Amino acid sequence: MKKKLLKNFAVLITLCLMFSLAGCGFDAPADTAKDPDSSDGPQQTDGSVVPADDAPYQEIYAYLQAPSSNPDKVTIRYATMASEESLYAQTYTRGYVMLLKWLKEELGDRVEIQLILNGSIGGTADAVLGNLQMGNIEMSDFTTTSCGEFSKAYTPLDLFYLVTSFDDMGALLDGAAGDMMNEQFLADTDLRNISYGILGPRNMTNNKRAITSVADMAGLKMRVQSNQLHMMGMKALGSSATNIAFTELFTAMQQGTVDGQENPLDTILQHKYYEVQDHLTLTNHLVAVAGLFVNNHWYEALDADVQAAFEAAAEKSEAWAREAWHAENDSVVAELQGLMEVTELDDAALSEFQEAAKSSWAEAAEFIGPEYLDKVLGAAGLSLD
Repeated sequence: MKKKLLKNFAVLITLCLMFSLAGCGFDAPADTAKDPDSSDGPQQTDGSVVPADDAPYQEIYAYLQAPSSNPDKVTIRYATMASEESLYAQTYTRGYVMLLKWLKEELGDRVEIQLILNGSIGGTADAVLGNLQMGNIEMSDFTTTSCGEFSKAYTPLDLFYLVTSFDDMGALLDGAAGDMMNEQFLADTDLRNISYGILGPRNMTNNKRAITSVADMAGLKMRVQSNQLHMMGMKALGSSATNIAFTELFTAMQQGTVDGQENPLDTILQHKYYEVQDHLTLTNHLVAVAGLFVNNHWYEALDADVQAAFEAAAEKSEAWAREAWHAENDSVVAELQGLMEVTELDDAALSEFQEAAKSSWAEAAEFIGPEYLDKVLGAAGLSLD
């Protein structure tokens, strides 16, 4: 009798605990359950194991690209010029990978993701943005400076010294100016930017001399992207601006076709420009930006909860990528300091560079459209003066 009473009492206690935990909100999520035989992470209802956010990228890619047998699945063909390794190497594109990971965690087999890597569809604006418009792919990352052939919406970001730091660019993109540019791009192209990515400040290298003042720019042949505002800005600083394809840049510097170039620090490191360039100056004259673009017609046809999952994952990934950039940038600078002569502009020199570059803003305004530029600058708390 005593054993029976104790057994009944234990059952009663167990039931009370179960109801208590459920009432406090501790019930397990409907779409995931812990696999008792695995320590890798939670399982989704389709049986896939969710890798940790810091798992090796090969595991994350395998999870992302697991096929779905759900007849009502949403297919996302994500085209990128990056390889598997380089897509995960830069913090902003790694943020896009995490966006897709969190989206799949939320939606499970309702989404199927296909990665189209290594520029398989091409690397020009016509190839990338054109294929998005035609619905041949659903998603692609693309730098805003390369969008000019389709729309001038993001062209204000190409003004030399619009901002001078990573965080200042983040604040601009998060505010009314960032929204305004996205809205204009959507109106011009029917492509939606669901997540800004910040590559980081662009800085100058050359093989002639250390750059400590604007006077040191005189006579340098500097490679810039095929962008009118970049050409204007570089000429305003006193150098000769030359456009050379990115794929040909290393050879051009090696052969002396150009004296130098400008790019984010991780690009300079990854592409080993230190092998053909002796001097790096932290000019911070531009802060490079990209977007994660989707076909808007496709996006608007998605169920409301899928769109909400996109928005939540995009907001989370932007914050995650920015934190990752800050965590890694100092180590990139330190590594380059061991490979090149690195010069950081003092406040006086930086002011001199800003003043010289601003002399090109009036010409840039005519190229962009003065009214639109005024609106964007005004929304950002800036002006042409």
